[in-house]
Amino acid sequence: MSVERVYLNNSLRNFNYFFISRSSGAVLVIDPFDAELIFETCKNNSWKITAIFNTHEHHDHTKGNLELKKMTNATVYGPAALANKIPGCDVSLRADEELILDSQNKFKMLSLPGHTLGHAALFHDSGDSNPCLFCGDTIFNAGCGNCYRGGDAKTLYSTLCDLLLKIPDDTILFPGHDYLENNLQFAAHEGYASDSSAMLLSKCEEIGFSTDYLATLSQELEYNPFLKICKQPTTDENLAEFLRLRAKRDSW
Repeated sequence: MSVERVYLNNSLRNFNYFFISRSSGAVLVIDPFDAELIFETCKNNSWKITAIFNTHEHHDHTKGNLELKKMTNATVYGPAALANKIPGCDVSLRADEELILDSQNKFKMLSLPGHTLGHAALFHDSGDSNPCLFCGDTIFNAGCGNCYRGGDAKTLYSTLCDLLLKIPDDTILFPGHDYLENNLQFAAHEGYASDSSAMLLSKCEEIGFSTDYLATLSQELEYNPFLKICKQPTTDENLAEFLRLRAKRDSW
């Protein structure tokens, strides 16, 4: 298998993802924004799009659905809770159900409410490489998603606490946006700086670093303030700190 990522360089700094099966040639596209760009990328690489998955209903994650579906006849998958909000949704998945790309590649859909109440992610573990999580707007490098567009921060706290118990530390995270530099600056401002975060922040000055950067869960736990809190015991004090940080990041 192979994962290709396209940075869109739009105002929201979106990523689009292609999961390519090397055995069958089938391609899963996750959260398509620019249908024309995605189609041309696949055409130039002789990839065949057979499936589309949306992590949630926001327009910047579903904008390309209908056009891409028309171009490729791909099947559109989405969380069952959002089936009526996902454009062109053909198959709705419930928590822990599988999206089967081919016999070699099966994805478990994880329910991750918080950023929106129906948000979900795809988890893939083939056993021959690092597991991967296409986490949409639930986790970003050095941060997490906001909750003021149909979500709830308390729910996100519970979701992240539970998620840390479900996926292995070597899981590679594939977020929906590049907010790395701002998130690292915010973490430092709030007293969550570390040697690893300082090193990363200095590298963000290099052109293309943040848009190429990938991290495992264990790496994120070194410098992501929200995950650091969620790794600790679930207490009222830790919840309050999570909510304080999330509210402050909203206006950062």
